[in-house]
Amino acid sequence: ESVEYQEASWDGSQVTYESKTETCTLVENSAEAVTWTTGWYAVSGTVTIDQPIIVTDAVNLILTDGCTLTAAKGIVVTDGNSLTIYAQSENGGTLNATGMTDDSGNASAGIGGSTSSVDSGSITIHGGIINATGGSTGSSGYGGAGIGGGTPNYGNGGSSGAITIYGGTVTANSGAGNVTGAGIGGGAGDNVGGAGSNITIYGG
Repeated sequence: ESVEYQEASWDGSQVTYESKTETCTLVENSAEAVTWTTGWYAVSGTVTIDQPIIVTDAVNLILTDGCTLTAAKGIVVTDGNSLTIYAQSENGGTLNATGMTDDSGNASAGIGGSTSSVDSGSITIHGGIINATGGSTGSSGYGGAGIGGGTPNYGNGGSSGAITIYGGTVTANSGAGNVTGAGIGGGAGDNVGGAGSNITIYGG
């Protein structure tokens, strides 16, 4: 389906927007894990995905005006992969992403590192209302980043990849724990927390 969106850029003094159109695959409700491969996806209406959304290679997501996407067990963007989020207007669509905890007690980021590969790939946000909360290994354990690295039950926290925010409204919180990760950046660890590096916020 052909979908309009706003692409943001930084002109050296302010964020500017350009209207574009792209042919997209519409995101549908799913009770199972979903894999998004290289290409363009769009959310219309209210969509819930109950298991993790796994991003492979370079994925672009458009939040249409008034939509809500609930990623109940997070969006997995591991090292070497990328997710770019667009909206039709700066606060025109909503994404709610909450990280998960696996059977071994490892926790993923809301958007970013997984339970088995805790380092995050590249995440870019052009617009939309983004609410991201990391997973948790338990109240006495560790929290994954809202956007960025996940956290293992034992070991070092996951690091963030390049994170760039041009616009929108972004609320990011670590998962609960005795040691929490960053809202945006690295996940917690029992020895060393993950690095939060190459993070740029232009607007929003």
